[in-house]
Amino acid sequence: MKQEKADWDTAKRVLGESGFMRSLLEFDKDHIPDGVMKKLRKYTDSPDFTPEAVAKQSKASQSLCMWCRAMEVYDRIAKVPRMAPVRPWVHNMYREYL
Repeated sequence: MKQEKADWDTAKRVLGESGFMRSLLEFDKDHIPDGVMKKLRKYTDSPDFTPEAVAKQSKASQSLCMWCRAMEVYDRIAKVPRMAPVRPWVHNMYREYL
């Protein structure tokens, strides 16, 4: 999602960054490139990539799995044309929540 190299060394580095959690909160979910979403859907479409299944391997990874799935759902819904008028309201509510 962050368009970093997809390997274990990069994952450890990114996960260890002090601003990692903030970067998830501030992630620009409205401008995820289609190519990135296509790659993400390879995982989210898998029956093995559910929060419950991932939690069996790592509780910390469970939350990241949930975040990835949420970004995929958001992207899918955000592209529905009738959602356009609602988008500003959603953004305002999100800002108030943070």
